[in-house]
Amino acid sequence: MRSFGAAGVLSAQTGSLATYAARLGGEAGRLATDAERQATGAAAVATAAADRRGEKESVSIDDELMKMTTYQNAYAAAARVIQAATEMLDVLMTIGYR
Repeated sequence: MRSFGAAGVLSAQTGSLATYAARLGGEAGRLATDAERQATGAAAVATAAADRRGEKESVSIDDELMKMTTYQNAYAAAARVIQAATEMLDVLMTIGYR
């Protein structure tokens, strides 16, 4: 029989070296299992957060195509306005030079 002082999570105890080593090994195993469980939980939370972020940041091809078509139509309309203004200016310049 031998006395062992408190160490880490183990309290002070009296017993054989084999008993102390068994308790130490058991406690280490329990702590490792707890740490593994916490790591698995943290990984699940991180994955869920990444998935939610991906949903918010993802690009909708349909929405982008609709916006592009709207911009294309607006650009074409602006080009027609400029073309009409150019033709009107040409007519005015022709009338003015007579």
